[in-house]
Amino acid sequence: MKHFTLTSRTPITKGADTESGFDGGRYGMGGYGEGEEEIVITLDDGTVLNLLDFVQDVLTVWKTFFVAHAP
Repeated sequence: MKHFTLTSRTPITKGADTESGFDGGRYGMGGYGEGEEEIVITLDDGTVLNLLDFVQDVLTVWKTFFVAHAP
């Protein structure tokens, strides 16, 4: 079967928030020297993930994998 229909789903996120301006993101990375947009995801168990940190961690794992498995 090529297509599937999702019939049940258990969401694990409680919410997601975004901020931008002088209080958000990494300082100096946004326009005019202000902080860039920051996205924070809160899971049902209370875990809070900063999306910039999460993406950096994923890239680090992939880089390590490719270095270890290079021909």
